[in-house]
Amino acid sequence: MNGNIIIIQGASKAEVKMVIKDWIKLYQRDLKAGFHMKLYSISDKNHLIDVDPQLDNTRFYFLVNYLIYPKNMNYTVDVTGYTRGLENNILKGKQLMVYIPANDSEYDNVFVCTSENQNFKVDFGGKISPVNQNRIYTIPGLDFLPVPEIIGVDKKSSQTEEEEESETSRAKRFRIISTILLLLFAANLAIPKLTLNAEFFKITTSFLFIGTAMWFFAEEQMIRIKVYYFRFFLIAALVIIYRFALIEPLYPAIHDVINYTSLCPVSFLIVQWPLRKLFLYLFGREPIVDGNAKFADVVYRLILFCAVVILPIIIISFFSLPISSKILPDYFVN
Repeated sequence: MNGNIIIIQGASKAEVKMVIKDWIKLYQRDLKAGFHMKLYSISDKNHLIDVDPQLDNTRFYFLVNYLIYPKNMNYTVDVTGYTRGLENNILKGKQLMVYIPANDSEYDNVFVCTSENQNFKVDFGGKISPVNQNRIYTIPGLDFLPVPEIIGVDKKSSQTEEEEESETSRAKRFRIISTILLLLFAANLAIPKLTLNAEFFKITTSFLFIGTAMWFFAEEQMIRIKVYYFRFFLIAALVIIYRFALIEPLYPAIHDVINYTSLCPVSFLIVQWPLRKLFLYLFGREPIVDGNAKFADVVYRLILFCAVVILPIIIISFFSLPISSKILPDYFVN
């Protein structure tokens, strides 16, 4: 035994095994390759889990809590964990018995009893506070244990499942949003017949074009995948066709903002592909778009945003497309 053990009573081996696997799947990104637990079935409803020593106190607490409150299992069990305080707090260096009392109603905490019989409540926000509990630190007798079943992290299998789930989510999101856009663009063509208001039609069309570009910007990580890049490029091309093949016959006098905004989606894609390749070459990694972004990642996003704003002006100037001076500076118009 390595010192991280959990006694669970009241569940079958199959139930305990399923809950352990669910927990590992939830936290697989935090677990190193080789992480495992040994499940000893002492009797039909009495089991011992020998937890890998690499697990820190916080995740050990999460595990004890999850064994009592699993997401996909409805049972009633008694769970007691044993570990040593490793983190830099008042529990450091102490032998800890981890439990959750039967009258707990918060579900996002555990209780610990030290070998000096001091009881504390540990909430998952990091707060540790003394409590009046009558628990006494006891050590279970472990004279004889059967051959254990080892349950570990299968990184390859987990990664495959995660990729399949991620691809399913991506495909579904792309299908839903592209369908909504298609319906909005189709509905937009009816506005001239309904309102006879060219200015209003210009506004709704421009919003659709800009909204498409913003969708591209938000899905930059999806666009990194080649098949989706070409799908988005097809949408950008359809936006241009929509502008010049469908809107032109309806309102041939409308130019300015619509010409500009119709080029925003394709402008994003024109810059994104080579810019990402350059970023990979310079930094040896993909750009980060979440809260852990560094300065280079911020610059990457800023350049993409500028591409949506500035490149359409350059394209319009190059091809001498009609556009109002309200959109272009004088030196582009003259």
